[in-house]
Amino acid sequence: MPIAGVLETVDSPLFDTLSIPLGFLGADRAKMFLQPIGVMAPDPGGGGLRPKLWTETNMTLGGELPVPQRFVVRAIRAALFWRRGGLVSVTEKFYSGVELALIIGMKPYFRAPLWHVADPSAVIANSGAQLFYSFDKEQRAEFIRSLRRQFEPDLHPVIEAGQPFHVELYFDDERFGWHRIDAPGSLVVLLEGEMGRAVL
Repeated sequence: MPIAGVLETVDSPLFDTLSIPLGFLGADRAKMFLQPIGVMAPDPGGGGLRPKLWTETNMTLGGELPVPQRFVVRAIRAALFWRRGGLVSVTEKFYSGVELALIIGMKPYFRAPLWHVADPSAVIANSGAQLFYSFDKEQRAEFIRSLRRQFEPDLHPVIEAGQPFHVELYFDDERFGWHRIDAPGSLVVLLEGEMGRAVL
């Protein structure tokens, strides 16, 4: 039985997957962390709807944490995947075709282009030379900075139990063609941080 008022802290991320099916309308905003495990979601292969799996999200409620959990966000990481499942390198144009915003309790806490929060695995998918050729000087400096840290130590956003939150995405479909068959088929966003949970 949980001990009232006592939480233990564990290093445990929150993650969610957004399917980008064929015909996806990028003009529509997409929201993540609102569809928990088991909810019907689009299949990135274009095969209609299917239940969301544990491998696609660890959200058990839509858009909030169960009581008494709370989460301190340390960093945001994101990665795109091709329709056949391969990791999209950050050197691909698609990382510049999405803007990401973290919203907690209707208040925006962070907003940046997707390349700014690219997961390190997407960075090393290609050689460093290719990475630096794809960005201008200011983007390179900001990208390197973002790999080291995102939030100042005293400015970490906190998601309280029962507080609504989500990640909102703004797709530029006109220039990047997110509806096309050669566009990525899914996006994974991971919130790194510390989970406060009940002590049993």
